[in-house]
Amino acid sequence: MNALVQRYAVFKESKGVALALQAEMSAVLRLVAFRNYIAGTDAILVRLRDPTHVVDLGDLFLVRAEEDYFSVFHAVAPKIGLLGPLGGDVVLVYAAAKSLLEDIKFLRDEGQAFLEGRRTVTPDQVRAFLLQQTTPVNGLLREAVNLATQAVANLGTFANKRWFRLFK
Repeated sequence: MNALVQRYAVFKESKGVALALQAEMSAVLRLVAFRNYIAGTDAILVRLRDPTHVVDLGDLFLVRAEEDYFSVFHAVAPKIGLLGPLGGDVVLVYAAAKSLLEDIKFLRDEGQAFLEGRRTVTPDQVRAFLLQQTTPVNGLLREAVNLATQAVANLGTFANKRWFRLFK
C-alpha cells in the first residue's frame, strides 16, 4: 500500500510541475502577443528589404530582458523527468527562448554600435547586417511561439490526465 501512495504522490507532483510550466509559458506567450514582437520584426524586415528606406534605430529590434522570465523553469528543472516524453518538448521551448534572447542581445549591441557611428560602415552595410541578423531572430521568434503554444496545450492535457482512470 505504501508504494501505491508514493506513486500517487509522484503523479500529483508531475501534474504540479506541468501546471507551473504551463502557467509560465502562457504568461510569456501573452507578453509576446501583447508587445507585438512578431508584427514588429515583420515590419522591420519589410523596411530593411526596401533599398530606399533610410535605416535608423527604429529598424533595430530592441527588447530588454533583464528579468528572469524563466524562474519557474529554473525552479522545477530537476523535476522535468516527471513529465515523461513531454519533458524534451519543454526543454526545447526554453532552449529556443534562451537562444532567442541571446540573439536579440547580440543584435541590439552590434546594431547600436553601427547606428550610433561607433563602427565605420556604409548605410548599405548596416542594412545588410540588420537584415542578416533580424531574419533569423524573426524565424526563431515564430518557432519559439509555435513550440510554446503546442507545449502549453500538451502540458494542459498532461495535467488533466487521471491516475488509474480514477483520480485527477
